[in-house]
Amino acid sequence: MNKPIEQFKTDVQEELENFIESNPEPRELKRALAIRMLIQGFKVTKIQKTLGVSAAFVSKCKVRFALECIEGLKLKHKGSKGYLNQSDRISIIEWLRSQNPIDLSKLENYIEDNYGIKFK
Repeated sequence: MNKPIEQFKTDVQEELENFIESNPEPRELKRALAIRMLIQGFKVTKIQKTLGVSAAFVSKCKVRFALECIEGLKLKHKGSKGYLNQSDRISIIEWLRSQNPIDLSKLENYIEDNYGIKFK
């Protein structure tokens, strides 16, 4: 059985509120707040001033939310794979603790010599 449109709106609003309350990453939160304000009937100019965003930002959030719901508000980029694994990082930290004083050029040389990572 199909849900009435009002029940659908209520479900979406509840999901949006739960997402906001989950303390998402700040950029995701700003997107969610823009959508909540649109749902509440705020004009785009008021949203712009309140959140410090552009009209294009609000429009993009609106389209992504319409297409993907909450997933459309989430960041897609997860970052690149690091150059060092966990044990390498621990070794470097231990080496740093043994240095007095800490010298950035020594650290760069240590990492390049031991891990083959060159700094630009």
